[in-house]
Amino acid sequence: MRTFPDRRADAPDAGRGLEIRAARTRQGARSCVRALYEGAFPEQQRMPWWLMTALSHSPRVGFSSYFDRGAFCGFSYRIDFSSLTYLLFLAVDEQARSSGVGSRILEGIRAARPEVPVVLDIEAPCEGAPSHDQRIRRMAFYRRNGFRPAPCLLRSGPITYQVMSTPGFPGADELARRLRGPGRLFLGGARVVPIDPEALATDGRFL
Repeated sequence: MRTFPDRRADAPDAGRGLEIRAARTRQGARSCVRALYEGAFPEQQRMPWWLMTALSHSPRVGFSSYFDRGAFCGFSYRIDFSSLTYLLFLAVDEQARSSGVGSRILEGIRAARPEVPVVLDIEAPCEGAPSHDQRIRRMAFYRRNGFRPAPCLLRSGPITYQVMSTPGFPGADELARRLRGPGRLFLGGARVVPIDPEALATDGRFL
């Protein structure tokens, strides 16, 4: 998504049969995306909308809305680094959930740059947390789509996130370097905290 054209379902990252539109520039898409964004993510996990749209002018940012047979079904927001694609936000409209749309969006994002891994973060599973079951389900969804827990966490304020990646994760040091550089505008003061790979492999939360 270099110049944010209005692209169709045969675009490389559109996902099977999905139409992709630039979320930043198309009024209809923008209003749908904003409503979903503010409804799907708690305030403490969101970037301010004005900042999110302003940063989407960067040529390395992909801010897309998705339509299935003309109906809005979700959006994604990603940063393309040379060594990885970082997926900051992905949300599917309530009416389109459990229909495979999320998997189709991920498939398109992976297909757009198959030479690099796609990296993202989710709230780390935590026994006793009110959203623990939801976190486990979210991890299971990404596992079904080829992601695995990476040997590092992301800490942003009071929230700890588990980093997940498709095959080829470049390592915690490389991720930290990216987030200290261009990524700092998107993730603020988030810190990358390495995890012992052996401990990760034996922790029941991540198996």
